[in-house]
Amino acid sequence: MYLFYVTINIDEDIEEQWLHWMYERCTLLVSGISASYKVLKPVNAEQFGGNTYSFQFILDEKISAQHFEEQYNELIGKLMYKNFKDKFAEFRTLLEIIKD
Repeated sequence: MYLFYVTINIDEDIEEQWLHWMYERCTLLVSGISASYKVLKPVNAEQFGGNTYSFQFILDEKISAQHFEEQYNELIGKLMYKNFKDKFAEFRTLLEIIKD
């Protein structure tokens, strides 16, 4: 199993609009595949400015991690840059789950 982990710092002035947009995109992304997601908000992220959210996508072994990452980029990544340019910073990590 894999964990695709995305941390995003978003400007406060578009936070609500962006968060609603992300919920819709994430739901679309995991629909029809063996994956789920969680949205987390770090407790100690104030020092970065803006607001920080983490999205954890848990991928079943049947899903190719590379394929999922490509789908994420198509459904979320590229459109986020287009719609929210210069309003966020993003960091992505793909992790293999060794012990659950």
